[in-house]
This record gives sequence, structure tokens and C-alpha cells, in this order.
Amino acid sequence: EKLDGYRAQYNPEIKMFISRQNKPFYAPKWFVDQLPNEYFDGELYCGRGNFENMGVVRKKVPVDEEWQQITYCIYDAPKHSGTFEERYKYILSFDFQSSPNINMLPHYKVEDISSMKKFYEKTLINEKLSFILLI
Repeated sequence: EKLDGYRAQYNPEIKMFISRQNKPFYAPKWFVDQLPNEYFDGELYCGRGNFENMGVVRKKVPVDEEWQQITYCIYDAPKHSGTFEERYKYILSFDFQSSPNINMLPHYKVEDISSMKKFYEKTLINEKLSFILLI
């Protein structure tokens, strides 16, 4: 799924998130302390339809309360050797259950265009149902 947040790599050596333009995101210490000592690629995100709230991650002095709404959704472990599938399994080996602001974005393998279209339609239906339930 394409998330509407800020793409960010996590650098464990400096305990910071870095944008694709090589600019830092200043996360609170408690936020980065939830991450293992591993390079990750992912997205700082605050939920569907909430991009206007993402400005909090661009502040040079992070505000703890504002970062409570942010989640780091991990896509990849780019410095880990192996194929994408091997890196995905590696990420799954971490326990993010006790880290409310960190999660592994699920990946789904589709066999062909028809399977992809079915998955896409199911995703749209679930999104609409979620929206209807939230009203």
C-alpha cells in the first residue's frame, strides 16, 4: 500500500530518521528507542487522510505529544544481505508487538494481473467499509 506520509530511512548509528533528500527528522528519544539497532527503510505516517498532521515530523524540536500519533511503517532492511524475501523474513523476526509506534508493513505476493486486481478491489472495499464504520 502506498502510504501518505514521509519516506524515511532509520540510521541506528545516529538514532535518526533521514529523508530521501538526506534531511533529518528529529524524533523524540522514546520513539527511536523502540527500534532495534538496524537500518530500516519505511514511512513516517499518521493514518489515512491525515497527511495535514505530518508537519509534526518536520519540527527541529520534537513535541512528545504530537509524535504519539506517528507510526513508523517499515518496508525493508536495506543493509541486510539477501533477496527482498529474505530481508522481509528478517524484519518479521523482530517483535514490534510491544512498540505501539513501530510496525512492519505487510507485503502480499500476487501471481498475476487478475490476482492483483482482486486484491486491489478487496482493499478498496475494506477501505470503504472502514470509512463507513467510522462515520
